[in-house]
Amino acid sequence: MFPILVTFTISCWVSFIHAASLCNIPDDIVAARAPGDIIIGGLFPVHRKVEYLENRTQPGRLYCSEFSLSMFLHAHAMMHSIEQINNSTLLPGVKLGYEIYDTCSDVITAIQATTRFISRFNSSDSRIEVHCDYTDYISNVKAVVGGLFSEISIVVARLLNLYLIPQ
Repeated sequence: MFPILVTFTISCWVSFIHAASLCNIPDDIVAARAPGDIIIGGLFPVHRKVEYLENRTQPGRLYCSEFSLSMFLHAHAMMHSIEQINNSTLLPGVKLGYEIYDTCSDVITAIQATTRFISRFNSSDSRIEVHCDYTDYISNVKAVVGGLFSEISIVVARLLNLYLIPQ
């Protein structure tokens, strides 16, 4: 049983990294994406902590550590569920996509990922437009699943609420 789990885990991790490499995602963000008519965002703590956060003296890359197999499988379950919906007749003529980020169990990392959800172009160079009224603002991501912890979920919900994106 154990060798099967290890093989499954390695193949899942390779597919997660492969999905990220196909999408020109910057190296500082671990993510998986699939195109679709409607994009659903996902925030999962695939890693348990961010290294050296207390010693930072300037903005830069955040390093995540302590891989969590169970949270990785949750992210993979979301990907699999969306693929199953797309392969069924449940939503004829509509293809669901996903955009999933690792929060590293950290609020700052979750906010960084959330800003990618609400940007129109979903790249590290894209900007979030500032308006007085966001009722006509259309982001690529239409809903977000996660974060797991209330500390992260509350912050993400408040930010998404500005853009009328359900969590």
